[in-house]
Amino acid sequence: MSWSTRGLDRAIETLTASRDADAALQTAEDITRREGATAVAEAIHSARTTAGVLDPGELPIGDYDDLTVPQAVAAVKELTDPADIRAVVAYEEAHKSRHGVVSAAQAHLAAIAQEVAGIT
Repeated sequence: MSWSTRGLDRAIETLTASRDADAALQTAEDITRREGATAVAEAIHSARTTAGVLDPGELPIGDYDDLTVPQAVAAVKELTDPADIRAVVAYEEAHKSRHGVVSAAQAHLAAIAQEVAGIT
């Protein structure tokens, strides 16, 4: 059995045995990464990011949960990687629901997309 298969098997066992899906995904990611199944771990991390279930410490902005709306908006505007911005949007929608932050992040994503497409 390869490490990837072994790691994936452990991840599936964890997911099916856990009542808390968020914690199960985190555990599955940790196990697959530890077992050397990096591609699987990255896929799980991507799913966690999309679902907005990252821990605050995993966000691309330090001490994110302690930021006020204006501070969070300013921090989001400093991000340059669209994946990081999308992670913040997903986290906001899943945990904090601060419309001002989500709107600013989406506007920033749109501005980046326009810049990349040469539409400014």
